[in-house]
Amino acid sequence: MTKGYNKKSFKKFDLEKFAERLLKVKNEAKYIAKDIGKAYYVTFTTTSSFTEPCYIYIKDELLYIVTTVTHLSTNWYDLKKSSTARLPEKLENYGDVLIRLGKEFFGSTIYHYICLSKEQMQLLSDTKAEQRQREKEFQVELKRKQKADQAELKQKQREKKIELLLTVENHSKEILENKKIYLMLYNLFDKDLTNYFWDITIFNPYKDDLIAEILQIEKISKYRINEVARINIEKVMNKFINLLVGKKYTSIDLQGKLGLLVMVKALECISVDYYSKKFSDSYSGYFVELKKMNFQQCINTYFSIDLIDKNDSSNISLFTYFLIENKKINKQKNKDQFTYGFEKVKNQIDLMLKNNELDQYELQLLEIPNSKNDKITIDDVDLLNGNEFEQFICDLFKKMGYSVNQTKSTGDQGIDVIAAKRGQRIGIQTKCYSTSVSNKAIQEVVAGINHYKLSKGMVITNNFFTKSAIELGNSNGVVLWDRSILKEKIVEYY
Repeated sequence: MTKGYNKKSFKKFDLEKFAERLLKVKNEAKYIAKDIGKAYYVTFTTTSSFTEPCYIYIKDELLYIVTTVTHLSTNWYDLKKSSTARLPEKLENYGDVLIRLGKEFFGSTIYHYICLSKEQMQLLSDTKAEQRQREKEFQVELKRKQKADQAELKQKQREKKIELLLTVENHSKEILENKKIYLMLYNLFDKDLTNYFWDITIFNPYKDDLIAEILQIEKISKYRINEVARINIEKVMNKFINLLVGKKYTSIDLQGKLGLLVMVKALECISVDYYSKKFSDSYSGYFVELKKMNFQQCINTYFSIDLIDKNDSSNISLFTYFLIENKKINKQKNKDQFTYGFEKVKNQIDLMLKNNELDQYELQLLEIPNSKNDKITIDDVDLLNGNEFEQFICDLFKKMGYSVNQTKSTGDQGIDVIAAKRGQRIGIQTKCYSTSVSNKAIQEVVAGINHYKLSKGMVITNNFFTKSAIELGNSNGVVLWDRSILKEKIVEYY
């Protein structure tokens, strides 16, 4: 397998020429792998039983050996197992690769080793300082090149993403401009998708997932979409896409991930229209001067709504949709409007809740000790019977600025109290219980809303609600005040 030294094929170079070729090889080798270009000094036994030093380097995944020995008849495997060979660990993984001669030095003929004069070998003997400097230069250049490559890659990805988003924007506009498609998509949204997009932060991670899959890039959104929700959404949307394509409603290619991304973009517009209307139907009476109001005034008004759980993410999402629809949240360059809007609204609400908590704490500390006996507490409410609790709720809502009417005690159709304010008529069922309130109370209120033609329904208890009652209340838009909320209202108004 191996060739011995061939004097006829050996072509001598003067030292200057050799030094130039060697420098060229070293410089080329720097950029291939981390340990290429280094000199490894080992000793091995020759066929003449002499132990000689040699210079080893790696380039293009091949191992090269340079030595002064003129008669070397061995291969890499023999060299590795030699008892006198002391090889660096980084060279051990080269297996049975033969020792080769690089044609960079001696023309086109490939030998297993390079035989040099002692003067030529001296040129290979870098000092330790030179080796450290060369390694340092290599590391600096490697990091610079990696940084440049990453910057170039990111720029290309940005350009592709901009091009993709522009295409998606144009396709979604074209779809929504078709009145029949818009109507069908709106009805589809109302029928099958409202439970998923109630959370406004779902859009950004969903789009991010699709963009990453289309362009084969990393995801950037800090939010994540539930995988089960995504499967269900795509099942609905793919069916709708098949309808559009099959019935030739559009000539746009909506197949695959690109089609889903176009539909998600279209659903953003649908969701703003849909959920903004939902919020407006319930709370428009609080925003009669909406056109004149700025963002902060809208936040203050939201905070004044008595019947809303102000820190609930679903309510904040609805309110954000409402603000986007009415252009109270300005678009920010390179930011998703939905995620940015939600976070901006939530931050303001959190700040106001914190300030309100401090105000309540301050009032408690400033309270005159002798007046504490006059205060009503949640423990006092627990002692009331059903009729007394109903009367207490009437008094509470009067303090909150509502006009209040009690329904008849028998045959009340699930509504005990009707409270009215700012054009909103609220039907309230009161439950002074020693146990949790079940979903039966929610069912009764839902029936009572239709019977009395009310704007909204509520159930108020001094206890808590079962899980099924909470789920049913959320799906039917019924406001639930449990012990915690009632306690807050008592502290605020008594």
